[in-house]
Amino acid sequence: MNYQETVNYLKSYKDLFYRLEWLNNKIKGIKSIGYENDSIGSYKTLNDYLDEKCQIEKKMATIEDLIGKTKDYKQVLVLRYKFLEFMTLEDVASEMNYSLSQVKRYYKEGIENLTI
Repeated sequence: MNYQETVNYLKSYKDLFYRLEWLNNKIKGIKSIGYENDSIGSYKTLNDYLDEKCQIEKKMATIEDLIGKTKDYKQVLVLRYKFLEFMTLEDVASEMNYSLSQVKRYYKEGIENLTI
């Protein structure tokens, strides 16, 4: 993967997170399965939702593991804050008590280390 592909891959975590949240709410809301003969479309069963949830959790774990493989702990923190906690780089700089330029450097180096 090149630099931009890596960034896009890490950004996909946010979409997976929100889909997982939606699935969890959907699973909690399922009370029973309806067996009506409806020609509008097919219904998803609880097992369908649970399978999708499992797949999403695996994808999210893969992204988390990828970020954890960065050797520099400061880069790991920046990437975790940015992609797993959805913070802006300005917020990351404030959280870590670093300058924005330092955080941007850790961010860029972290992404470059992941693309190798």
